[in-house]
Amino acid sequence: MFGDLERQLPAMNILSLNHAEQRYGKRNGRDSFTLLIPSFCIEQGSVNLVCGPSGCGKSTLLDILGLISPLQQGKFTMNMGGRFIDVCTLGERTRARLRREHLGYVLQTGGLINYLSIRKNLELTMKLASGRASRARIDYLLSAENLDLSDVQNKLPRQLSIGQRQRASIAAALARKPQLIIADEPTGAVDTIRAEKIKEMFLTNARRDGVSVVIVTHDKYLLKREEIDHQFSFKSIDAPLGSELQQDF
Repeated sequence: MFGDLERQLPAMNILSLNHAEQRYGKRNGRDSFTLLIPSFCIEQGSVNLVCGPSGCGKSTLLDILGLISPLQQGKFTMNMGGRFIDVCTLGERTRARLRREHLGYVLQTGGLINYLSIRKNLELTMKLASGRASRARIDYLLSAENLDLSDVQNKLPRQLSIGQRQRASIAAALARKPQLIIADEPTGAVDTIRAEKIKEMFLTNARRDGVSVVIVTHDKYLLKREEIDHQFSFKSIDAPLGSELQQDF
């Protein structure tokens, strides 16, 4: 699919960042913040929690993993569809194809097309990923047992509450059956009961279907220790001003 960029990798490795560095923001004409990522490896079917306070670089990490922002320095590889891909060499069109076919990027309230109903959003994301939409899978995701959006499935995103939009974003990400789910504060705008259901859906996708899950949050207690394969956090660095991603376990 990606020509000379491909070669076989062990199935357990799905994403790897090594010696990565990303600078952003300007102050007096200079970069004002640097995120360092010495090593960040995600295994197939694993559940990974990335925790940190506001301003530590979580959004920057998300945009790198979600193939939104190209990595400025370092090595970034992915195993999508059973093939090793050097992400740093990809053009935007290929990156966009990877996003729609293999990634489920859960934004807090965004990621939906405003002029389409929730159901139409799910149908479109499935068609872009595989060429067809599954009515059964959409009904399953929207059901009361899961994301409980059946009653509002024909409404536009702007007609929903913040919590409903967040759940709709999760539904859109899961609809395409991605290999990798990247979730930004996925339970931040929902009640405790729905948060538990959302967590169980992510865990089921990982344990039953082999989907890799990366949840980025400021709440290190979102998941229990036994539910997480790896946890990462950020430590501040002074020179240059910024933070460094480190693995806790």
